[in-house]
Amino acid sequence: MESFEEVYQKYLKEVYCFLLRLSGDREIAEELT
Repeated sequence: MESFEEVYQKYLKEVYCFLLRLSGDREIAEELT
C-alpha cells in the first residue's frame, strides 16, 4: 500500500493541471495543491 505522500507526489502534476484548467488561475491551482 502506498503512503499518502507517495500518492500525493505521484498525482501532483495531474491534479495541478486539472485545477489550473478548472480555475483558469495559477495561484488558485497552486494554493489547492
